[in-house]
Amino acid sequence: MRRAMGRRAAAGFLPAVLLAWSCAGAPEAAAPARPCVAADYRALVGKAVDQMDLAALPAPRRIYSSGSPVTMDHRPERLNIVVNADGRILRLHCG
Repeated sequence: MRRAMGRRAAAGFLPAVLLAWSCAGAPEAAAPARPCVAADYRALVGKAVDQMDLAALPAPRRIYSSGSPVTMDHRPERLNIVVNADGRILRLHCG
């Protein structure tokens, strides 16, 4: 008897959940990503990263040493700054 009542309750619950989910509407579209501007910062190559005002660089940004492991997620708007062992900028690229 209990099992039959549980099935009836579940059968009534599922349509209610589906109705609520369908009324929720579509998620808002994300704002379009702004383009990466690595080319605008080419003059920084060879400069010491520890003497720079990092807040002046666009976000998102990532600074890492050449040969260091980094995540493989591609974010076209992200500015990547690759530095050598001395902390000097070797390369700037997007992704």
